[in-house]
Amino acid sequence: MEKILWLQIRAFRSTIAIITARKRNINLRSFFLDRAIYRPGQTVFFKALALEKNEKGIPRIMPDMKIIITFLTKIRQKIADKELITNEFGTVSGSFVTPTGGSLGRMSLQSSIEGNHYFSVEEYKRPKFEVKIAPLEGTFVLNQNVTVKGNAKAFAGSNIDGAKVSYRVVREVRFPYWSWRWNPWHTEGGKKLHTAKQLPMHKAISLFRLKPYRIKVFPPQIILFLIIKFMLISRI
Repeated sequence: MEKILWLQIRAFRSTIAIITARKRNINLRSFFLDRAIYRPGQTVFFKALALEKNEKGIPRIMPDMKIIITFLTKIRQKIADKELITNEFGTVSGSFVTPTGGSLGRMSLQSSIEGNHYFSVEEYKRPKFEVKIAPLEGTFVLNQNVTVKGNAKAFAGSNIDGAKVSYRVVREVRFPYWSWRWNPWHTEGGKKLHTAKQLPMHKAISLFRLKPYRIKVFPPQIILFLIIKFMLISRI
């Protein structure tokens, strides 16, 4: 009996700091990173502010408070952690190095009190141009042709000439909230309708145009969404 009680006390003491912090409503607010996406092997610089709110919801900073920041992968495996003390302004700061091996994707910084921040680790190249799709004008109905326009420009301001443009049209079916009882068997997660590659670009204004696509007739009680995904490849 004494041994069981002793084990329970040890478990309680190991979590008493976290329980106390939650009871006092202490958390990390304003979690700042120097960017939103990183490459493998790059350094993540972070800064966070520790606040405590009273029963009226009024916050105050928490100086000289010990906080542990843990760097986790997307499957919540620990990469590293740091034990930090908040300064006179209630903030902590530090850095981690992103892993160079293993899976990439969405990772996070978790604190020993309430508070976390998510970011991405991906293999990417810095973009040199941007693609903008012009807003569609008007409302479309079934069996109506739809034309989509867009342009591509370098960040330096010049037009993109000779780039390869491809697009894909995907149809998604969504039911109104009141129709699921009538048609629970009819679902469609996303069906590819059309794919085109190497569309011609206007050399003067870097304009590309999606060929008219005719929407097929569907039952009236559903809502159709056509998602058009563009990809532009340029050598600049």
